[in-house]
Amino acid sequence: MNLLDFISSSVVLLFILPICFFLATHNYFHLKALAGICLTTFLSEWLIKHRLIGTASPRPKGAKDCNLWCNDGIQEGKPGMPSSHSAEVAFFTGVYYYQTTHPILRFLLVAYEILIMASRYLKRCHTIEQIGVGTLFGLTLSVFFRSCVHSRA
Repeated sequence: MNLLDFISSSVVLLFILPICFFLATHNYFHLKALAGICLTTFLSEWLIKHRLIGTASPRPKGAKDCNLWCNDGIQEGKPGMPSSHSAEVAFFTGVYYYQTTHPILRFLLVAYEILIMASRYLKRCHTIEQIGVGTLFGLTLSVFFRSCVHSRA
């Protein structure tokens, strides 16, 4: 596994960290965030990418090993809009960015988001447009999530 595959695969942490945060704090916000990440994945990967858009916006030439575990072979021409990795990390960043006021943690969240997006482009799994749409989708869902969670608090 090369460095770009390792970076791309690290999004699995987005599903593990909220559970760890919940176990450490007993704050149900983290379980709600996990549910939001799962919903983001379902909507971006299954509904939008494979049911609504399909091959109208295919993965770029040379796309290979683009799934979570970076082991699904040649993906060129298969559905690529939006980038689910970008949507997931944007949702996570959008939710947790406002959960903390610590500048270093905020910087790390944004830096990690940029790292994931860059890895998806450099691996040729997505075009810049697919990454941008995934990012906007994830951030939009995070704003909606934050407004729903805080309106009930």
